[in-house]
Amino acid sequence: MITSGLRTPPHTHRFSGGVFGDIFTMQIIASYKNIIEALFEFNNKTRELDDSFFIPMIKHVIDRVSKQYSNQDVQGELTTFALQLYTNTWLIHAKESEPDFDEAQEISDAREAFLGYYKSHYRVT
Repeated sequence: MITSGLRTPPHTHRFSGGVFGDIFTMQIIASYKNIIEALFEFNNKTRELDDSFFIPMIKHVIDRVSKQYSNQDVQGELTTFALQLYTNTWLIHAKESEPDFDEAQEISDAREAFLGYYKSHYRVT
């Protein structure tokens, strides 16, 4: 579209691509990483929610954001971030309970547990 002899910048809604779309994607990812991290921190402090409920709840948030912005990059980035937070928490608990733990095995166990919960089929009504 041309107005007053100047081209207007490309529309950036729904990740239209280009520089503006990439900046918007990064802002969305950063904002939701903060939210997910806050949820993990709160749950780690209160220990109110079992992982079998908490992780599907996190997945619901990630799916909702990804669907809203129609962007798989957002979903992948946020899922990877949540997995890392879960793994970090798992390792902290492993160190507390057994000082001579096998870190590689604990990381593998954390990943397996997270993905098991993440793929579960909680129904949100």
